Amino acid sequence: MPLFRGYLEHQEPLRVDPRTQTVQVDAETAARRIGTYLDAAKANGIRTVFLTLLNYKMADGKSGAWEAEFADQFMTAQGRQALAEALQQVVRAAEQEADRAGVAVVWDLWNEPEGATALSMEDRQAFLETLLVSLGELRHAGGLGVTIGAQNLTGLSYWLPVWEQPVV
Repeated sequence: MPLFRGYLEHQEPLRVDPRTQTVQVDAETAARRIGTYLDAAKANGIRTVFLTLLNYKMADGKSGAWEAEFADQFMTAQGRQALAEALQQVVRAAEQEADRAGVAVVWDLWNEPEGATALSMEDRQAFLETLLVSLGELRHAGGLGVTIGAQNLTGLSYWLPVWEQPVV
């Protein structure tokens, strides 16, 4: 069975306003971009697409031209909740596009979070727990498929406690 893995680019659909430090999301833009991935996948006989929601570079302390730096949003409960809610909007819109296209999406919630070295391990784990709770309704309703892309087998031990949290 052919599969496709894609990364979302968050600079336009998801960003932190530098003035107010609030998370802003353009779920429609994200859904449109995802819809393009899904339509291309379907046209090429691909029925399952893995999409990476976050990349470790969003909090690695090295802001680059193609990737925004969101480290501050991960460091407080309020910031984590705001970011999780913004990402929930993106996932919800994307799941609607997936239904329209007839393609299944499996979400890599955070690619290689071990590389997000601007954050403590506790901040990374707390964010993933917050995100999983935020996505709980979608996970129950439609069997939303999620994973965390650990860098290596050693990294697995960091994320097992996150998975042990009950889905609410």
